[in-house]
Amino acid sequence: RWVRKWNFNLDVNIPRDQALIQSGGKLTPGKQAYALFFPMIFADSDQIKIDSVWFEAPDEAIQNLGLNQTAASPPPNSEHHCISKTEAEALLRQLFNDVTIKVVKTPGIMASFGREAIYSMSDPIIIDSNRQINAGPTIKILPVHADDNTVQLIISAEWKVRLTSAPEEPRSN
Repeated sequence: RWVRKWNFNLDVNIPRDQALIQSGGKLTPGKQAYALFFPMIFADSDQIKIDSVWFEAPDEAIQNLGLNQTAASPPPNSEHHCISKTEAEALLRQLFNDVTIKVVKTPGIMASFGREAIYSMSDPIIIDSNRQINAGPTIKILPVHADDNTVQLIISAEWKVRLTSAPEEPRSN
């Protein structure tokens, strides 16, 4: 009851010097969830670093962030969109300067092309004396170096968000 979960699976090519933004809809009433991924390839190496930022923005902040034109209008049949590195850096500045937005920045994931990396950022929530739920993002990511100067990311991820107030109980008539 106190935790909402967002799962997604992607197989997407990201052009060099671009970031991927994935919209997740509403986890918390009145807010929209997003994940932002930044792949960085190391020259002359099979290593890649993937940074990610997860955030929930109130509905009224979505327009101020410009997300109603970008992530809210993804390619057909998709909830993701690539944005330039400059746009992503500007978005990050806005996110970190707005106190109404919940931001979770995970440490960068280092991986080798063709090898899956897994990361989990745990935020334990005690439900009762016998149960604990781990909130926070969990990411499984497989980077593939594509021939067309893009990075293919195969991502399986989830984000569990703790609600700040009790969810409304269904009303019985």
